[in-house]
Amino acid sequence: MYRTALEEAAALGEWETGWKQERKATVLLGPKAFVDRMKARLKGDWREQTGLRQASQGSLTWEAITAAVSELWGQDWEVLRAVRGNGALAAALFFGRHHSDRTLRELGQLAGGMEYPAVTMAVRRFAGRIKHEAALAKKVKCLQARLLVKT
Repeated sequence: MYRTALEEAAALGEWETGWKQERKATVLLGPKAFVDRMKARLKGDWREQTGLRQASQGSLTWEAITAAVSELWGQDWEVLRAVRGNGALAAALFFGRHHSDRTLRELGQLAGGMEYPAVTMAVRRFAGRIKHEAALAKKVKCLQARLLVKT
């Protein structure tokens, strides 16, 4: 079934350009209908198969994440991204890391040219901050509700 779907896509010329951006799922490659069918059939230990778990949850776009952060912080995203210490950029990176199909490198580029190790550190620091800062933890809960994601 998987091979047939890939052969059909190749025959239709869908692999020529831009296929990585259009055909992205954590563990599955193919059109959305095919990915949805395969996710319904997959079984396994969800605690140990993070790729499978992420594929089942869907994926947020960077634009949706930054729009929600911008709305919650009450400022334009370009302003928020440039200001240090307000937690907005780190929150967007945190949600991008945990609820999108973007790589660390892609998130860094979207965040304004950060290197991926810096993205990793920002996400880790933010995770620590939300454990100790009640106001920031409350914002994360609000973002989860706005973006319809679970932790």
